Amino acid sequence: LTRTLQEEDHREIRNINSFAGTGMTLSMWYKHVECTARSCGVFLLVAKDSSRVTDNICWSVWLENNALWYDNPKGEDFKFQYPADFVDRRYELQGASNWRHLAFQMDETTDSVLFYMDGALAWQGPWGSSVREASCSGPSVSVTLGRTSPGWTYGLEVELADLRMYRHDPDKGPLRAEEIKALAVRPVTALPEEQRCVEIGARAAEDQDWVDSFGHRCDWYRTQSQEFPAVCHLPQPRKQCPLACKSRQLCFTGPNLDAPTFFTWDRTLRIEGLSASGTVCLGDDQDRHAVVAECRAWVARGHIQQDAQEWHEAWNSFRGRRVNVTDCEELEASIDEACSFDSEAVASFTQLVHENGGDFTLAFWVRPVSEGSMVGEEEERGPRFVPHLHMYGSLSPPQHNVAFGLWANTDGESR
Repeated sequence: LTRTLQEEDHREIRNINSFAGTGMTLSMWYKHVECTARSCGVFLLVAKDSSRVTDNICWSVWLENNALWYDNPKGEDFKFQYPADFVDRRYELQGASNWRHLAFQMDETTDSVLFYMDGALAWQGPWGSSVREASCSGPSVSVTLGRTSPGWTYGLEVELADLRMYRHDPDKGPLRAEEIKALAVRPVTALPEEQRCVEIGARAAEDQDWVDSFGHRCDWYRTQSQEFPAVCHLPQPRKQCPLACKSRQLCFTGPNLDAPTFFTWDRTLRIEGLSASGTVCLGDDQDRHAVVAECRAWVARGHIQQDAQEWHEAWNSFRGRRVNVTDCEELEASIDEACSFDSEAVASFTQLVHENGGDFTLAFWVRPVSEGSMVGEEEERGPRFVPHLHMYGSLSPPQHNVAFGLWANTDGESR
């Protein structure tokens, strides 16, 4: 797909080869529209029998930050599909600075449509009719980018690169998953590496320990950009705070098909020690002032020793750092509202565990960022990094469901 004509608010590609009887895979690099709302969309590709705007659509693809729409006018059971929220929010199409590899496949062997992001399968579903009959049949097939029919104003400005159509081999079938992955990771000269997604764990995917000339850190930029996106348009915040400013994005690696996965933490974040004992992160449905008020009301009732006896017994055997959540002043000083987590995901996870009574797995990445992250003064090994993480069901009284840190031994335990 190389010959294009630019007209009005769209770009048109004419004389497209038919994929009738074979199915096809569209491969492309894509930059989404700048979006400050929950989701913004654009008709990405619209295929017709000719370039006349009044001609019928053969098929089309609409993209949003968190959704995919495709039209199939020949559909028998349905004529369109609109799957939404099929990937975690951290992998959604974000901003106009991230190039993402996308692949849209019509599989003639199963009459299904598949959607790949960054080389990994993100969604699949039935096409609704025979894929072998999905191709346009007119004398001058046209595919337009960004526009469809008169009166429809979906010509938003997006960018595409290295747009390819692969007609499937009738004998071998559609492109395999590993072939699509190879397209997603190959170098493309026209695309700056710093604008492509990065794998989790890469340094380029982390907000740095950086302070601007006004004393603001990356957390400040993340919070302010939600209301004032322009604060993240400056070169230094974009470079130093790639996640806070959404100037870099993690590559999608595929869904967990074996068991439901709940992401409670959607970013990489440097957590500063707000008190000598540590930091408290609240659920995103909780308010700092309300939590402290609840603590003071609980203490005033005079049941602190009875309600928190188990917590204090564990406190006395603990050898590392731990915020004393029964001290309301220390609790208030330790709360960092910028490190909130997804309360809805926690509630869904909890409900599923209660209903099924099954085992579960908690997984997270953590690393030291300064000497303040280290504990212990052992002569042989010196200060070491032993993460201290305590997950609470409630704070007043404290219900500590899971704790990681130094307990009876010197290597760290979970309880």
